[in-house]
Amino acid sequence: MPVTARGQEQRSQIIAAAIDVLSEEGLSGSSTRKIANKAKVNQAMIMYYFGGKDGLLFAVQEEIMHRLRDILSEKTRLDEGLRVALESGLEAFWDHVESTINYQMMQYELAIYAIRTPCANQLMERQYAGYRNVVEQMIRQSYKPSEHENAPWVEELAAFILASMDGLILQYIADRNSHRARRVLHHVVEAAVAMAGEA
Repeated sequence: MPVTARGQEQRSQIIAAAIDVLSEEGLSGSSTRKIANKAKVNQAMIMYYFGGKDGLLFAVQEEIMHRLRDILSEKTRLDEGLRVALESGLEAFWDHVESTINYQMMQYELAIYAIRTPCANQLMERQYAGYRNVVEQMIRQSYKPSEHENAPWVEELAAFILASMDGLILQYIADRNSHRARRVLHHVVEAAVAMAGEA
């Protein structure tokens, strides 16, 4: 059955409420009741739209991907080469990280939940596949498609950048040292450019 415009609006409200509750209270402190209250909907609506909490968590991950794509598409300068694309995109993303620490921690909690919950294994797989896809698109779009779009190293380079950012975010969560984090971010860009072989 197609979702009506009102239904889509209500679904979006629930996802936004879930992100707020998960960010503020953590996964263990969240419940469908709290999320429904935050969204100002009946708790049964979560079952109706998402089939339960795990379905809602999948929808949260999709929304996180959309937000990441929006940040990068708005701020990344794709027509000036890989170095500028990475500098502009990752700096914009890092601004987002520093202003949304609880949101970042929530994403790691979802990853750990997926690892420890057999029926939710796909959650983590989808989460990181989505991250890689976003970064791969940024790499491909910042090169001339005729020369580099299908380059075999793109997937590995995206994985390297993602692994670097994962570690950097965790360190920042621990020590909140913005100056050091931004210097390391610069080194990540330099290493990625060197791996790509672009001067």
